Amino acid sequence: MPLHVHMAFGGLLVVALWGLAVQVRARAAGLALAAGVWGGVAPVLGMLQLLLSLGEDQWVLQGLHLAAGLGSIVLAEFLAKRLRSLASPSNPPIFIENETTP
Repeated sequence: MPLHVHMAFGGLLVVALWGLAVQVRARAAGLALAAGVWGGVAPVLGMLQLLLSLGEDQWVLQGLHLAAGLGSIVLAEFLAKRLRSLASPSNPPIFIENETTP
């Protein structure tokens, strides 16, 4: 995968993570803050790979970047589950449709 495509998907993941954090901030401030900070970690580690030349130790940055990206996905799942569990029928989140019973 070309680098610019990888960066575009990563940026989309970070924006989605921050969007979820904004939606859940009133109900889980700590989790939202963690998502806000964590969303900045993966891109920084990715940019460090381009800027720093660590030689044989380059794999350390690559591993940290991979872990940060996977951690972002897991954190986004936690945020989405929190939104779903706290949704009330009178005020559901935007992305959840009201379920109607026959």
